[in-house]
Amino acid sequence: QQILYAALTEALKTRPGAAFSIVAVSPTRGTVTAVQLAQTDAHRHAQEVLRSMTDMGVPASRLAVASQTDPAASSSEVRVFVR
Repeated sequence: QQILYAALTEALKTRPGAAFSIVAVSPTRGTVTAVQLAQTDAHRHAQEVLRSMTDMGVPASRLAVASQTDPAASSSEVRVFVR
C-alpha cells in the first residue's frame, strides 16, 4: 500500500483532478479452470486496490474498474492508469 500511496500522491500533485482506471489483468494460458481462477483472483485484487484508493481519499467517482486478459501475463495482476 505504501507504493500505491506514493504513486497516487505523485499523480495527484501533477494532476489534482486525475481519475484512475484500475484494470484486473489475467493470463490466457492454462486450462479453462486455471484461466477462470486467475480472472477471479485478478478481479478480487482490483477490488482491494479500489478499496485502498478510496480509503486514501480518492473519490469513487474518479475510479473505474475494468478487466482484461493478457497472453504475456504469467499470473493475475492489477494495473492502475491515470486518465
